[in-house]
Amino acid sequence: MINPQNKPKRILLAEDSAVMRQLIRSWLGTAQGYDIVGQASDGKEAAEMAAELHPDLVLMDLFMGDYDGLYGVEQIMKSNCPCPILLLSAASQSEELLLKALAAGAMEVVPKPSLRNGDLQSFGLELDKKIQTALSAVVNKPPKAFASQAKHSFSEALPYEMLLLGASTGGPATLEFILGQLPENWPLPIVIVQHMPHNFLEAFARRLQKLTKLKVSIAQNGERPKPHHVYLAPGDHHLLLRGIPGDYLFAWSQRTHPSYNYPSVDALFESAAEVMGKQLLGVLLTGMGADGAKGLLAIKEAGGFTINQDEVSSSIYGMPRAAQRIGASRRELPLSAIPPFLVQLLDKE
Repeated sequence: MINPQNKPKRILLAEDSAVMRQLIRSWLGTAQGYDIVGQASDGKEAAEMAAELHPDLVLMDLFMGDYDGLYGVEQIMKSNCPCPILLLSAASQSEELLLKALAAGAMEVVPKPSLRNGDLQSFGLELDKKIQTALSAVVNKPPKAFASQAKHSFSEALPYEMLLLGASTGGPATLEFILGQLPENWPLPIVIVQHMPHNFLEAFARRLQKLTKLKVSIAQNGERPKPHHVYLAPGDHHLLLRGIPGDYLFAWSQRTHPSYNYPSVDALFESAAEVMGKQLLGVLLTGMGADGAKGLLAIKEAGGFTINQDEVSSSIYGMPRAAQRIGASRRELPLSAIPPFLVQLLDKE
């Protein structure tokens, strides 16, 4: 009798390129533990086949025929049987469309290989890694992000000076929700580290800007953080904080970091803890691995307030779990409770 845990994972492939379908089919056919149970040529067909076949995972091309990958992601995530979805995307394709698909519930992006450059082996290894990550995910229908029109009466003497947010897999939709739920007059600088390819970050900043009246931008080397601003770490550098309490600047670094390259949540959290200590709010969100756990502990030990997202609301509970295991977090909260709790912390006497 076959152990159900050893059964091949059932994968639905949605790709309109016959060459790419053959490449992926050939690679998955030689890998252990995968079974392609269906092939779709556009997003509509993929959604219909997913409803019929109930695959363990969908590999979804972003641009296909009359119904693109975004349509397929939206329909699958709205269904009664949502499943992990990995996006297949060429480097030249629209970052805006890709980010919409991530916000709609897709887990991660796998860059398509260049057939001319012969990078098929590295593509296969990357695909396998991301499939394994996605298969371990909790599939939650993404929270609906919207621009908050609410204002809050904050006192002049705030107990904290900066909010740091760290996220990886599942992070884009999570960050959109948090930023959209915070009051439009949120007073502290917000600094975000999201594991994301560098070329997607400008488009991600534009998406976030639609959800808030705070100013959203990529943090620049030597820039001084300002209240009422949201800063994203660049994707090709670590983002650090350098200086002394009350007088600090952003700094970029390409020094290798043991947690993640680039950008590392730990790199930002640890450097900020050294500079600002108890003036920090640190929040670690959904993501694979352990990046951010040690940095969150550094913030806690410096006297700052630390939070991690709970398992039920996380797409991947890896980073928050790592923080919990080392006692880095003072509170573990579901995603829906994080924005109001942050507002409450600023009301603290």
